[in-house]
Amino acid sequence: MVWAAGYRNVGPHKKTIFMTYDHNKKAGNEGDIVKHVALIAALNVISATKSSEQFNFVDLFAGYAFNPLLDKNEWKNGIGKIHNQSSKVTDKNVRLYFNWYLSRPILSGGIYPGSSLIAHDTLINNGAIPHLTLYDISQKAFLNLNLAFGNTNHSIFNRPAEENDNEITESNFLFIDPPGLFSSQKKDFPKPDDLIKFEDFPKDKNILVWLPITISTITKPPSESKQTINAIKLFREKGYQITKTRWAIGGRVVGCFMAYKLPQKAVESLRAAIENMVEIVDWKSKFSMPIQHLEPI
Repeated sequence: MVWAAGYRNVGPHKKTIFMTYDHNKKAGNEGDIVKHVALIAALNVISATKSSEQFNFVDLFAGYAFNPLLDKNEWKNGIGKIHNQSSKVTDKNVRLYFNWYLSRPILSGGIYPGSSLIAHDTLINNGAIPHLTLYDISQKAFLNLNLAFGNTNHSIFNRPAEENDNEITESNFLFIDPPGLFSSQKKDFPKPDDLIKFEDFPKDKNILVWLPITISTITKPPSESKQTINAIKLFREKGYQITKTRWAIGGRVVGCFMAYKLPQKAVESLRAAIENMVEIVDWKSKFSMPIQHLEPI
């Protein structure tokens, strides 16, 4: 079992209590602009082989289908930085992202899509027939997903995913985007092992994982946390390729990494999209190496 927004083991019998997580405040932030162009790029390559066929997309941590862009939220650090930078777009998948979601003259007061809606748009644009399977334990997220997709032929669950769910075993693409990883500060969140075990079940081994890069505040200068180092090592040992992206020096979350098992053309497309996004938002001005691509070990 995986936890749609984290878990906590309590009591003498280690009873599992499921915890909820609200992405509204973070929607459109630095992590999202990396995550979502990568998702579009990977899906465009993979779904091209299934045009006019049903494409089974599974999101284990779906969150909201759409999020309000309120002035107090974190989108100003992400889409707010790139909104007027369309002249810097060179990648075709990043161009789709801009055209679909950043074409409003003013972002504040609008909405930003969740990954499920972005996947749906990408599949439709590519001529595939999307079937979305979306898991989230938050009642608010569940209602929001039903508002967006409930009258169509999709599967929306207000519960955690199980490895042998039929929807997962029949999936063409598995997207895993938890709010974070287990740590001494985040005991409600899943461990990497809880995520990796899902790879054995989809019929098509197209898997994309997004996770934050956190830092240790006890080292000087601050270094990547053991949590992040160990997670990247585990994914690489399990045969995943990795793309790390850094956007900050201070703070707890300083970047993100994508772990993926994808066809080579999809890997190339994903990496090109992220590289163009980093150029647009100009994280190179902070780091000599804001992007690192790592191979399995």
